[in-house]
Amino acid sequence: MTHAHPRDSGLAPAPLLACEALTVRYASAPDTIEANQAALADVSLVVHPGEIVGLVGRNGAGKSTLIRTAAGLLAPSAGTVRVVGRDPARETAEIMRHAGFLLSDPALFAYLSAAETLDVVADQHGLGGESAARRVAELLALVELEEVRDRRVGGYSTGMAKRLALACALLPAPSLVVLDEPFESLDPLVVRRLTRALGARRDEGVGVLLSSHLLATVAELCDRVVLIDRGRVLAEGTVPGLISAHAPADEPTLDGAYASLIGKA
Repeated sequence: MTHAHPRDSGLAPAPLLACEALTVRYASAPDTIEANQAALADVSLVVHPGEIVGLVGRNGAGKSTLIRTAAGLLAPSAGTVRVVGRDPARETAEIMRHAGFLLSDPALFAYLSAAETLDVVADQHGLGGESAARRVAELLALVELEEVRDRRVGGYSTGMAKRLALACALLPAPSLVVLDEPFESLDPLVVRRLTRALGARRDEGVGVLLSSHLLATVAELCDRVVLIDRGRVLAEGTVPGLISAHAPADEPTLDGAYASLIGKA
């Protein structure tokens, strides 16, 4: 599915997220990555205002590494990454005023409740009063945490904590949203509500980078898709374009294109 966005007018707005020939090497070996092996190698991608870009690939392909680098948690070994025009390695605080991140391992304060956590995030962004209270209530409903809003986060399951982190990323209405597996632990109705919320943000001019294994949802929601494998970009394009170029005739879907590309790789 394709959607109109500001670039259709020919204005060519500056990208909200831009990676150019980005390479990240680990000095030690987390998980299956060998020492000094490139977790990302020469990766380039952009996210413009008013579009949702899907980031797909197998576990260990480098998706979370790219997102953590954009968040300023990892330093590039080569190439560049810019978030809202800024260098995340040196301007993280300024970036966080304009971008919302959901990481694969979100850090939350165990002694706060969900409601208190969102109140802190609202305060950090200068939001308050009835409008902030309404926004907190809306987000707690979106991620299905209303019934545990006053329970300390230290007692949350991993899935509940990630849902709260998702609400934190969306609360300040950032111009760029970067989400690492946001649908994890969510039931289908919540996924449906979230995809609608992200679509509405896109229509308002927000840029979204979405990493997910739910290819059907990616196909429904995203304007473009970037497939990475073993740290490199394997394919990029619109969903119809990827299906036309890579999906087998008996499976004309994004799943079919993905399986074909991964199989050949």
